[in-house]
Amino acid sequence: MDETAASTQQATSSESDTSVLKDLHGRKLNSTIESYMLPADLPERDRLDLQHEMLKSATGGLYLPREAVQRALSPRVDGSPPRILDVGAGSGKWATDMAKEFPHAEVVGLDLVPVNPSSQAPPNCRFILGDCNTCLDDPSYESAFDMIQARCIVSGVHDYRKFIQHIWKALRPGGVFFVIEGRLGCLDEHRQQLKARDEGDPDYSWQHKLASLTGEIMRV
Repeated sequence: MDETAASTQQATSSESDTSVLKDLHGRKLNSTIESYMLPADLPERDRLDLQHEMLKSATGGLYLPREAVQRALSPRVDGSPPRILDVGAGSGKWATDMAKEFPHAEVVGLDLVPVNPSSQAPPNCRFILGDCNTCLDDPSYESAFDMIQARCIVSGVHDYRKFIQHIWKALRPGGVFFVIEGRLGCLDEHRQQLKARDEGDPDYSWQHKLASLTGEIMRV
């Protein structure tokens, strides 16, 4: 396979691409999918870079499990490059760092909007535009990758079970899927889960209700 997902287009590093971005209250948001409401501008890139460093610190590196990933991405006898897919590439930091750690591999970052990395991506890393809810079903993704990462993207996935099925088909034998998702909810000052309150209760909070309901929806 020469190119991944002919239905997607090469991402450009421009914050002014009006075909996929829109202005809302002074921030840039994607205009391709209404259900994903996080910004897609430079302040958001900086936040995602910080999130990347936080997750890297929490997991002890760029990926888990280390031995399985290194085995899946080891150089091939025939010289063909192992392939890595970053679903929801965000700021592009993880994809860029993986491309540097595995210079013999091909890294593809997939996102709804153009990726604008804070550092120059190496030549073995590229970014493409696409919606993971639809494009992963394209035949060009089938058995195409040795490692797939998807972290903190659950709010943009319409059907997570279907998404996992697409991931399964896109992995080559012996491939690795690395996923991280947060657990939504509210904690007290002792970092204990707050119990839901009914309206009228002195401790009732709309923010708590929103987080609780969103967490329940994500678990369905």
